Amino acid sequence: MSNVTNLPTATAPRAVSVDFNDPVAVYLDSDIFGQLQRVAKLMSSASLAPAHLRGEGKLGDCFLVAAQAFRWRMDPFAVAQHTYVLSGKLGYEGKLIAAIVNASGKLAGSLDYRYSGAGDQRSVTVSGRLAGDAEPREVVGTVAGWKTTNEQWKKNPDQMLAYRGAREWARRYMPEAILGIHADDDLAGSAPTSVTMRDITPPAAQSPLAAVTQAMDALLDATAQEADGNAPAVSDAGPVPPAAAPEAAPTGAPLSPELAERARAIVQVLRKAQSVKDIDRIMLSQRGNLDDISAASGDAHERIMEESRRRVAEVAG
Repeated sequence: MSNVTNLPTATAPRAVSVDFNDPVAVYLDSDIFGQLQRVAKLMSSASLAPAHLRGEGKLGDCFLVAAQAFRWRMDPFAVAQHTYVLSGKLGYEGKLIAAIVNASGKLAGSLDYRYSGAGDQRSVTVSGRLAGDAEPREVVGTVAGWKTTNEQWKKNPDQMLAYRGAREWARRYMPEAILGIHADDDLAGSAPTSVTMRDITPPAAQSPLAAVTQAMDALLDATAQEADGNAPAVSDAGPVPPAAAPEAAPTGAPLSPELAERARAIVQVLRKAQSVKDIDRIMLSQRGNLDDISAASGDAHERIMEESRRRVAEVAG
């Protein structure tokens, strides 16, 4: 009698054949769907993931990002770093869309950018030749026609023209690559020539979310006092609810004096917003500051996001 034990034969992994141009392919293959769920779970637990994608309650949002990255054949964690949320909509940065177009495999080479003019008349011509075409296809745009409230249009207009130009080129000549996603300009719209704001902040007793405002003020006041030992500055944005008792103040690492001032300025402008569109433009233009605040204190960042949601509820209601 043989003493050799017959071990089960290992099953080779199933070969997965996916049409990456099919927007529903992710949901029709159970193995791929399950793997994306695992990626989403890992992303939601990553401490270095963007604040809007961290936490157990963000699994669904992380899955959206992972699924989109899968269709683009890109690293989902790299894609996640270039996303943001405004009024419940997931947005993708312009630089990411430019990378998607260049990496799509549908171009004979990469997009090309030619600049001319100065100031608001500074323009860019974006050209790209699709594989199989004899001639390149072009789009042309100017700072005056494309700029938004994002401060980078003043600091680095050529780069912003390139990002916006790549999006416009893709929308016209490769719409399937960015179908169903929102970019910066989709959510912010064009910058208004002038916006007149008036303080319509209701008294604390009339606001159903007054506790959020109170907690925000307490956090900013506490961090400012800890940093320089001075009394907190009085806001010029109108009546401010009384500071919360020390035991009610939110916890978390204190902000530096500079970041505390930035946070306070964002809150003050939000309280003066007259429409949901104004709030979206404010949040989009302050993304850089919000990222800095989030890195220093997730609690402070969340309070600002709560303030923006409060203002949306008030101006929309």
